[in-house]
Amino acid sequence: LPSGLTEIPGWTFPLCHRLNSVNIPNSVTYIGYNAFFSCSDLSSIQIPDNVTYIGGFAFYHCKNLTTVTIPDQVTTLDDGVFLGCTNLTTVSVGNGLTSIGTSAFMDLGVGSTIYVPNNIIAALFIDGYNYDSNLTTIKLMSSSNQLVGSGTETDPYLIQSVSDLVYMRDMLNIGGTILGTGADVEAATTCYKQMVNLDLTIVCNVTSGVSWEPIGIEGFPFKGNFNGGGYIIDNLYIDSTKEDYQGLFGCIKGTGSISNIGLTNIDITGRDRVGGLVGNIDGTYTINDCYSTGNVTGFCIIGGLVGDACTGSVINYDAGYATIINCSSSAHVIGQGFVGGLIGVGKGLIINSYSTGKVVSATQGAGGLMGGAVNSTITNTYATGDVVGDSFWVGGLVGSVFNSSIANSYATGNIVGIDQVGGLIGGLTRDYINNISISNSIALNNQISGRTNISRIMGSISENTSFVNCYAWIGMIDNDRNLFPTGTMSDRNGADASSSDVWNNISYFEYTLGWDFTHTWMMNSNNDEYQLPVLQWQATLVSGNVSYLKMDANQVATPIITPGGGTYFTAQYVRIGTTTTNASIYYTTDGTMPTTSSMQYTSSILISSTTTIKAIAFKNGMINSSVASVTIEVADFPLTAVVTPSVTVPSGQITIYGTTERSSLLQYYIFGSNYFKFDTIVVDSDNKYSKIINITGLSLGTYYIIILHPGY
Repeated sequence: LPSGLTEIPGWTFPLCHRLNSVNIPNSVTYIGYNAFFSCSDLSSIQIPDNVTYIGGFAFYHCKNLTTVTIPDQVTTLDDGVFLGCTNLTTVSVGNGLTSIGTSAFMDLGVGSTIYVPNNIIAALFIDGYNYDSNLTTIKLMSSSNQLVGSGTETDPYLIQSVSDLVYMRDMLNIGGTILGTGADVEAATTCYKQMVNLDLTIVCNVTSGVSWEPIGIEGFPFKGNFNGGGYIIDNLYIDSTKEDYQGLFGCIKGTGSISNIGLTNIDITGRDRVGGLVGNIDGTYTINDCYSTGNVTGFCIIGGLVGDACTGSVINYDAGYATIINCSSSAHVIGQGFVGGLIGVGKGLIINSYSTGKVVSATQGAGGLMGGAVNSTITNTYATGDVVGDSFWVGGLVGSVFNSSIANSYATGNIVGIDQVGGLIGGLTRDYINNISISNSIALNNQISGRTNISRIMGSISENTSFVNCYAWIGMIDNDRNLFPTGTMSDRNGADASSSDVWNNISYFEYTLGWDFTHTWMMNSNNDEYQLPVLQWQATLVSGNVSYLKMDANQVATPIITPGGGTYFTAQYVRIGTTTTNASIYYTTDGTMPTTSSMQYTSSILISSTTTIKAIAFKNGMINSSVASVTIEVADFPLTAVVTPSVTVPSGQITIYGTTERSSLLQYYIFGSNYFKFDTIVVDSDNKYSKIINITGLSLGTYYIIILHPGY
């Protein structure tokens, strides 16, 4: 085109299918509407530096274009500028862009990348409908294409913006270098330092559906040292249900470190090895002074801060060890197996760390702090979140353990599991050559629920499990609301500890348990709702649902009578206890108020007829407890009161019918093949009952029916 030309008007070269190149002079400032419409053979175009406007559909369906650079002077790209350029895979956008029209970059080549210089211009893409996120990736590049610094310990690369962080990631994930220095970003000695708080909303958010691509991938793991400088990274968003190794960092390897960084409001969903900060650690990495808040969800090996800290393969038990120190997470963590409030599965040193978020695992391995621990030393830790596991290995602190030690630690959350359930530890990953040591630790859970292998400290043990100076809250109850049996300091139920022992009582933890309140621990005395030990380094003190531990330190705890009041069909042995140690209990069985002149409780009481029991506890130097009272009704009809029911099964329903020796309200239960249903049946005046139940939609299988009186 002739020199001096200032604009290329609209419809200048429409449908010029054999036009394969154009030399546009620098004098051109304007490219009009449909200027090169469907020039299908056009394979290259150099847009002059002085162009400020490119009109709608200017390069529509130029399907042989592969690379385009938008100069800094261009401010406007109108609708559909590069729509249908199906071989266009690389677009570089300049600094001046302020407006992008609808569908400007739709239907580009699969795997295409649009490089933008800063997060402001990135927002133009993310907030609009101008590109197909299924085909195209938006990547931010530092405007200078290099980071400030030289990457050494004394002169680290400085992360001063979101675009700097993304540039570092993009170079690393393709095995590149920090341009301008030639430094290898994979080098173990390379250092980075964050200089400001960063908000990642501009590059990843739920509204646009754009997920964060982790720093370090399986082929090119991060091997350097990242210092967050005490700053935060906010609004990290990942929605990659089919991808492993998800987190701010995906894969890290070697001997480096990540430190001094806070992740707030994270929203992460991945598949396996998913964590808020790191998905997978392979090597002797150190993670220190880091924390996370928000939500983390995945399939297997999921943690609030770190997914897999097992340094390689779980099978390779003797590989390198990670160190995690002074770290915490309040994230709510959900997974299918090996789920932990702080770490999914860990191997190494876990020191001076805690977690407060709820943990849910649909299968095995759920722990308030760690889903699983392999060859680990866990010291000065605690967890306060509730833990729910729909299988085995469920613990308030750690789900499953293998050749590990736990010391100076506690847990408070309610625990729900099926098998191998404990206040601190669920159970053993293997039951042979598995040396487990638990020492100077205490389970302060309110309730532990499960079916088999349930204990106050650890659910299942082996001959190589040792307990030294272990305690549990005396008021801890099981799923039937019965008190756990008292243990000793050297067994899996632990010796009794009362509320007055642990609530705002430094001397108990310091002298009975041997914890260091000079350098490590402090009492959370300023929070009236959580007066338990916390770590000295914590910036924010903990609060949690531990009202069951809170009591008037000068009053004896109210006695607990088990079983509770109700109707029973056999004689009952009644136990009475109190969470105040060395207190004496007195009781009556005639409904009168108990005093020190009443009968003193020394062993279980046999109740064979309807009785009201009242109990009070005394201890010298303390206020008497409140009075506890229950009424136990022992029914007078025979155990054969309900005759085995008859059942008919017409199409789509069943009918239950039969007789009972006593008019009453019955209950029926139907269960089997992942089905469970119960309801009531009214008995008529002739002691007969009948119930029609809809069973449409039930799968083929065996089902069981039980009829019983309430309380039977």
